[in-house]
Amino acid sequence: NNQRRQRKREQNSSYERWDKEYKKKVAERKRKSRERAGKINISGTGRTGFSNAATLNRSVKRLNKALPVDIEQRKTVIKDVFETAIAATPSKKRLISRWVRHQCKTPRSGRPKIIHPELEDKLRNFLDRSDITYNLPGKNNQIYLGRVDGEKVFKPKRFILYTYEQLHALIKCEEDDELRDLSKSTLYRFIKASREYICQSKMPHNSCLCPQ
Repeated sequence: NNQRRQRKREQNSSYERWDKEYKKKVAERKRKSRERAGKINISGTGRTGFSNAATLNRSVKRLNKALPVDIEQRKTVIKDVFETAIAATPSKKRLISRWVRHQCKTPRSGRPKIIHPELEDKLRNFLDRSDITYNLPGKNNQIYLGRVDGEKVFKPKRFILYTYEQLHALIKCEEDDELRDLSKSTLYRFIKASREYICQSKMPHNSCLCPQ
């Protein structure tokens, strides 16, 4: 019996040693894999230079918040920051200016509008109704539309309270013949192209829908 117990203890101890060594090897292999992927930066020479992805995301978020709203001003700020960060030579500065000009274009969403101005005004009047769309207070709920006569133009975001199918059904009940003839695809393209109207799925979940 004593010999059996002794053999069992030796087997258990050898298994524990093997298990501990195996776990160390697995942990070391994972650590090296993470280093190669650039996800962590133990020695300070990682690809991003940040200790983890969360730190990088926070820095990017702060930078985006500090950037101006105007696209042209953004181009200038990004170009100057980039040139200062890498201590660019004159030839590199020309390359950076060309790249920023090419990449930082004014964003366009949706296909071009295909309705004439009178119908567009009627559709906007319909969408601006309080029972169709809802706007939230605060500067963060505004859309920058560009400059008019040197002045910045902002419009409040208007969240649509219906789906596209429901909205198209409501338009069909209007008295105006032009609005009733509006197709669902034209309505969808108009809302996508006009940045101030936001579909129901993108409405913030913490928004208050009480009457203003």
